[in-house]
Amino acid sequence: MISSLVGLIVHNSMIYFSYRILVLDLFKKHVAPFQIPDSINMGFILLGGYVLSFILTILFVKYLDNYGFVTGFNFGVLVGILIGYGDIVVLNGLSKLFDVKILFINSHWYLLLYGTIGGCIGFSLKKLNSIVTIT
Repeated sequence: MISSLVGLIVHNSMIYFSYRILVLDLFKKHVAPFQIPDSINMGFILLGGYVLSFILTILFVKYLDNYGFVTGFNFGVLVGILIGYGDIVVLNGLSKLFDVKILFINSHWYLLLYGTIGGCIGFSLKKLNSIVTIT
């Protein structure tokens, strides 16, 4: 549960920083057919971020034995490939949401995003595991 909350905090911080500060103008030029709203619905972002972090934590604990930042980062990159190059590309094929430039940037961004989330979850699991085994 604590690792899921760590993942949620990292997810929402990175999403807000990237999409609201770094690439907002770029997205407004290249995302069609709608404009990105000035106000975002943090409720949906929090809920989606928690579901993603919770599922990543469950998969991490179930399928990996070695907890740590590097292992978590590698696992997160695999999830980033699944979502960034799988789901987002299919979504773009169905809706023509992005042009090719933003599709390429966004898919690569998912590798870094989910890699970092996975790394933080792995790191927190390693620290929690060492605390639990000591006591």
